[in-house]
Amino acid sequence: MKARSNIILSIVTLLVLGLTSPLSTASAASSLAVVGTTTTSTSTSFTTSTSTSTAPVLSTSSYSPQPGDINLKVGPVFLDLAHSYLQVGKGFPEPVDLILKGSLPDPCHQLRVVVSSTSTSSNINVKVYSVFNPQSVCISVLQPFIVAIPLGFFTGGLHAVYINGLLFGKFVG
Repeated sequence: MKARSNIILSIVTLLVLGLTSPLSTASAASSLAVVGTTTTSTSTSFTTSTSTSTAPVLSTSSYSPQPGDINLKVGPVFLDLAHSYLQVGKGFPEPVDLILKGSLPDPCHQLRVVVSSTSTSSNINVKVYSVFNPQSVCISVLQPFIVAIPLGFFTGGLHAVYINGLLFGKFVG
């Protein structure tokens, strides 16, 4: 039953993406990643870009885990990896942002993003998920988002960005 619900949700997501973007169904299927605690489908190609986004981008401050999250249930996030990218700024050290585009299952889900890296590693791990109150009654409509997640400032070397354990892209800092 859960697998059937996930398939239906994926189909609905593809239909919505088809209505809101010029992607073909094959392209949308290869660029959509459903991430969460129960379902993960991955993309085989990722795009890394240094261009700036013209769409409105939200701040990252409200996407960090909150104290009340312990009372909420963890849910999925539908990432549009074909339209998400790394944005490398100018300056020294170079600021790097992860621009994520995707959708939440409904308006009751809240996006959470955790960025972690170690000083001895060139890997940057980004955990993306949602939280929600299972007791809430919510309309079933995808809630699209575009967010800028600051990854930090980098001075040199090759760095790899992983989203929920999957390689998303690399950049030279």
